[in-house]
Order: sequence, then structure tokens, then C-alpha cells
Amino acid sequence: GSGGVMGEVAGEGREWEARVEEVGVRVGAGGREIVWLCSDTTGRPKSEGVERIRAYSDRVREHANHNDPDVGYLRVSCADKLHNASAILADVARTRLAIFELFSAPTVEHTLGYYHDLADQFRRYRGGDTGMRRLAAELDATVHELHTAVATVYVAWHAALVTLDVGVDTSTAGG
Repeated sequence: GSGGVMGEVAGEGREWEARVEEVGVRVGAGGREIVWLCSDTTGRPKSEGVERIRAYSDRVREHANHNDPDVGYLRVSCADKLHNASAILADVARTRLAIFELFSAPTVEHTLGYYHDLADQFRRYRGGDTGMRRLAAELDATVHELHTAVATVYVAWHAALVTLDVGVDTSTAGG
């Protein structure tokens, strides 16, 4: 499903702080810091979806545009978003747009806009890490595929509605 890799560690659950600290014990303070940065919220209860995604996008923008960015954070965050976008794309193929009912964003367009914005921010990275640039390009391509898949669903729904309307004789309705 579309559950986020990082969300499984830090974004959900009552014991999220303990899980993040456990990451620090296992992989060190740098790993713990990356998990904290990749979490879309560090408070409970979670803030509203639109606020959270705006703050996360701002954090990515700040790091990607920095002269000396934290490449570890950017790579993990971009890989997480690539995983999420790929999972959503697979779910759209399987469930059409029903998958978007699981998201806190108010509309499908908000979710797509969020992923598009993040792909733009990651593409702005100009550091020397070619792996990071490849991840950003792959996320961008996946987000474009996701946009196309959603547009295809919308077009199919519209065509089906038009077809249904063509077969209805409204002149005799109600009478």
C-alpha cells in the first residue's frame, strides 16, 4: 500500500519518539537526525494535513537550496517520497482514485501538487552527489507518471458520464 517508509518509523503511533531514539541507538545520531527531519510532524496530535505538508515542503526547499546541504537527509527524504509516489501510482492502477481517500490532503489535486512541489525542490539540488540527482530525476518522472495516471482516470470517468448522458432521453422524464 501507500504507507510511507519514514512514516512507519516516526510519523505514526504513540511511541514515535522512542522509535526515533531507537534509530539513533542503532545507526547513530546522524541517522536519528535524518529520521526527525523526514518526519512530517514532531508533535502530537498531528497538525492538519495541509499545514504539515507545507512545512515539510519548506524544509526540503531550505535544505535543497542550501550552499552546503545535508545530502544524507535529502537522499533519504527523496527516496522516501519516491517510494510513496511509486506506491500511490501502483494503487491508482489498482483502485483508481479511491487510494486518495486515505490522505489528509483535502483533494487529489492537493496531494498531486505536494508531490510535484517536492519533486521540484529536490531537482533544485545542485551539489555534487550524483546519486541524489538521479533520485530527484526518478521522483520527478514518477510524479509525472502519477499525474498522467490520475488524468487518465478523470478522462475515463468523464467519457463514461458523457456516454451515460447520451443514452438518456430527458424529454420524456417525469411525464
